Amino acid sequence: MRARAHPHATAPGRSTRTLYGRLADVVAADLPTFGGNSDFVQALTAEEVRVIVVGGLAVHYYCPERAVDDLDLLIEPTEHAGSVVLNVLVRFNDAASFRPEDLAKPNRQYRQKRALYLDLLTPRAEEDFDALWSRALPTSLNRVPVRVAALQDLLSGLDRNFGDVFSHAARASIS
Repeated sequence: MRARAHPHATAPGRSTRTLYGRLADVVAADLPTFGGNSDFVQALTAEEVRVIVVGGLAVHYYCPERAVDDLDLLIEPTEHAGSVVLNVLVRFNDAASFRPEDLAKPNRQYRQKRALYLDLLTPRAEEDFDALWSRALPTSLNRVPVRVAALQDLLSGLDRNFGDVFSHAARASIS
C-alpha cells in the first residue's frame, strides 16, 4: 500500500514531529476493506447518509503497518440514516437486528457479519456527530470517497473497540 504525507496532522504553530511524532508522518493512501463493504458505503453515501470510518481501519489510516479486520462505521444518528441503512442491508442480503429509529439513538453498535463484514455504530450522547464530521478527513475506501475520524478524536477515545489500547500503543510508538 502506498503511503503519503498527511497534510492535516499538525496543530497550528507545532510541527508534526512534536505533536504526533512518526504516527502522523505517513498515512494510508486508500483504505482496504473486504467484500462488499465499499459498495455498501457507496450505497449509503449515494442516499446522503454521512458515515465516518472509525476503529481499526481508522487506526490503519494513520499507522499503515497496523493490520485491519472489519470495517467500523460511525453512522449519522438520524431515522433517515436508519431507514437507508436497513434498505441497503436488504439489497446486500444481510439481516438487521435494529429498527430505523434505533440508529437515531446514542451509543448503539450493530454487527453485520453475514453478507458484509462491518460494525455500525452511533455516537455517544456526549459526542457531536457534526463536529466529528467536520474534523474527519477525506480519503477513499477501495476508491470510494469516505471520511476517516480525525486523529485527535481517535486519541481522545472516540474509538470504542480500541480506545485505551490504541491510545497507549500510539503514544508508545511515537515516543
